[in-house]
Amino acid sequence: MSRQVLLLHAPKTNSHFGPLGEAMSINYMAVGLPALAASLEAGGWPTEILHLGVQRVVEPDFDLSEDVAKQPPLLTGLSMHWHQQAWDTVEAVKAIRRGAPNTFIVLGGFTASAMFQEILETVPEVDGIIRGDGEVAVVALAKALEKQTSLADVPNLSWRNGNTITHNPISEQSTANSISALDYERFDLLRHSKQYIADFCGPFFIPHKRPQATIMALGQKLFGGATGKTMILPAGRGCSVTCGWCGGGKLSHKKFHGRSNWIQVAPGRLAALIARSKELGFSGVQACFDPTPKDPEHWIEVCDKVAASGVRTNMFFESYALPDPKLVDALVRTFDRVLISVSPESPDETVRRRFRPMYFDNKELIESVRMCASKGADLMLCFGLGLPGETLDTPKQAVELVDRCRAVAKGVRIQCRSFAIEMEPGSPWALKPDAYGIELERRTFTDYLEAHAPGATVELGYRVKNTGDESYAEKIQKEACKHMCPLPPSPRLGHLTCKALRAATTSPLRFG
Repeated sequence: MSRQVLLLHAPKTNSHFGPLGEAMSINYMAVGLPALAASLEAGGWPTEILHLGVQRVVEPDFDLSEDVAKQPPLLTGLSMHWHQQAWDTVEAVKAIRRGAPNTFIVLGGFTASAMFQEILETVPEVDGIIRGDGEVAVVALAKALEKQTSLADVPNLSWRNGNTITHNPISEQSTANSISALDYERFDLLRHSKQYIADFCGPFFIPHKRPQATIMALGQKLFGGATGKTMILPAGRGCSVTCGWCGGGKLSHKKFHGRSNWIQVAPGRLAALIARSKELGFSGVQACFDPTPKDPEHWIEVCDKVAASGVRTNMFFESYALPDPKLVDALVRTFDRVLISVSPESPDETVRRRFRPMYFDNKELIESVRMCASKGADLMLCFGLGLPGETLDTPKQAVELVDRCRAVAKGVRIQCRSFAIEMEPGSPWALKPDAYGIELERRTFTDYLEAHAPGATVELGYRVKNTGDESYAEKIQKEACKHMCPLPPSPRLGHLTCKALRAATTSPLRFG
């Protein structure tokens, strides 16, 4: 494939998933990456996307340095959206520089935007960082590089200008109309796109060993989560609220992207994307953008347009609060299987009120679960771990709350998920830790690199004050493992499945 621009996604390759051992995580590419590639193609620069996890599986002998050396790109862009990617992305940057000394290497995404100054100061192989929206900026950058003109006019770009670092203004922000016009479907520009859709768009973890990978795929099919082969819908940008621990809230968007409000992709465009997902080989879609749960008309209109098209697929809908009954009706009549995710964050209502602007109490949650179940929607309840104000009894309290929900939800599946809340760059409590009663253990970009390097100790990046125990985070995770295991047959008994899997999965075979 002829290319002048190369875009890359690097998953975290050194994750670990319970009984299945070493695994890859952060397997989804940022949803805008195909759209960026399409914009560059339309501008006249042949573009290819590489997913380094897919390369690891499909081409076990793949060498990134050799690949770029064969056809050195004018411009190489890497997505550093999630902080868990930091170490793998920097290693990819170094490999690219070895193989293509003259390519311009630019980063983008949430983490890159939040830590742009530190990255340019500590990773000399990086030439620039696009802060915030990238589709206009990356085209302007390619044009300036091709014509060998100054980079001073490239919007949103921080770049090396001789021995100094220059920050161009964030002068280009996408609009609802512009993001609705982007070509998100260009998976044909991704090398091995069929393998990506079939194997990487569903499971959160992909084990390195073959037997474990087979078990994970089987478990995904039998016990779900999101549907297998799920397309994440690029439904909007920005956020309507600021949650204390989240690095992608309204405050962070304004501080690092210059965006003061949220925008949504037009209902007709979303309906067209959902229809296209079937043609691309996806078995379901996932909606992760619900800025106005009390006003569901936008998503109801999406459902109406999908229903009018005659397309049937599965829907995993992440509700920012408690879903409106009218929205649940629309989802259930439009899609084959509907899974609605609600995140109480904590079973403790006091903790929830502190960290969750769209607050609801436990009684309201139970009634919402009853309503969703009565309409035929499956549910997923998600809980965080380790928030200030929680105790070692919190996982037990969460299970009790889930049991109360199950009691009113006969005939549908209720899944329970718990996750350790890690420190995120640019989040409110990263910026003001004292206000949240925590002490930071990750502050700098170097801290994040070290946290995600091979062999690093699994930690959350912060310590809750006044717990009297530095191993508090580890202890609460162990309690959650005992009481809230995601493995079947139930949160309380899943640890037995875990032990059986650990005993059964001993093969040394690896993907590469």
